[in-house]
Amino acid sequence: MGRPGANLAGLRDEDIFTDLDAVRRLRRSDEIILQSGQSVHLQEEATYPDGRRVLLDTLKTPFYDSEGSLVGLLGISRDVSKRVAAERAAVAEKENALIIKSQTPIRFI
Repeated sequence: MGRPGANLAGLRDEDIFTDLDAVRRLRRSDEIILQSGQSVHLQEEATYPDGRRVLLDTLKTPFYDSEGSLVGLLGISRDVSKRVAAERAAVAEKENALIIKSQTPIRFI
């Protein structure tokens, strides 16, 4: 996000992301997690305020106090855009190599 973690504490999704549809999706998934009490691991697309679109690997879990009362939602996200793009490029390269190989005639001498 280009900001230290300390600067993100207490911010709402709409304070961080500019895509309001994405913010609504995030909020819906957060509500489901809070209602179910279950942790969720997922990948989400997001747009940062500077316009960058990224793919976030996210773990979200309900957060409880020492007495077991629900305090809120804890979310940990990391940008996996470059890794996923590299994985997709490697798969495409392998598929292209297989196509070329399958179209190359075999010659016996």
